[in-house]
Order: sequence, then structure tokens, then C-alpha cells
Amino acid sequence: GGRVDLGILEVADRIWGSDCVDPVEREDIQRYTSLLVPPEMIGEHVGASPAHSTHRATTQELRMAMAFFGHMGIEWNLLKEPQADIDKLAEWVAEFKKHREWFAVDTAVHSDAADPAVRVDGCVMPNKAAAIYRFTQL
Repeated sequence: GGRVDLGILEVADRIWGSDCVDPVEREDIQRYTSLLVPPEMIGEHVGASPAHSTHRATTQELRMAMAFFGHMGIEWNLLKEPQADIDKLAEWVAEFKKHREWFAVDTAVHSDAADPAVRVDGCVMPNKAAAIYRFTQL
């Protein structure tokens, strides 16, 4: 984390919040980076499990959910994965593509939960006609 000089936002379309693709670590990195940087500018990648940076194993759903609101990418050697995992990833990518246009104009929201392991964040359209929320329990 802590890799972004806010002045770069004037000349860049995308920034990378951290080299860490572990979704547990990235949850707070992305949350706090998105307080100053629009989520669609933050590179958020789906990585392999276990993560190369922390060696933590996580579910595919958590890895995909953590990459969903930002500038979603895939940093994962899919040649080594079973077809079922690739199919699941394809579903998430298709869902992301349905919403990415309005992720660029939405309002990012974060809740304050009493439980420090719980995170709720989301994106709300400017006209408030639709929203997508992500609930994670770390």
C-alpha cells in the first residue's frame, strides 16, 4: 500500500494500490485508497491462491469479489486451473462488464461495522436507482 502520489491522477488513467494480490490484505488497502481515488482508477486483480506475496489461501469468491469494484484484472495463470474455476471466473468477469460503465460514475460507499472483521462497501449510482454492495468477513 501507500504507493500513490495523488498528483499522478492528473495524468494517469489507472493506479496500482499495492503489489499484494492477497484479497485479505487488499480489502483495507482498496477501502482506504478509494477514499481519495475513484475505485475505477484502482487496479484490482484476481490472483491465484495461495497469494504469492503472503502465501495465504483464500476462496475464489473472495478473490473475485475484492477485484470487482475497481479496474478489474486477472493476475493468475489460468492454464493450471480446472475448467470449473475458469467458468466461475468467466461468470464474474461477465457480471463486472455489465456494471463497469456505471462504476465510473457511481458513489463509493463504506459502512462502519461494530465487528472489526466485517466490511461492507459498495457502489451507488448517482440517481440512486441501483447499487451493488460487497459484504466480507475477514
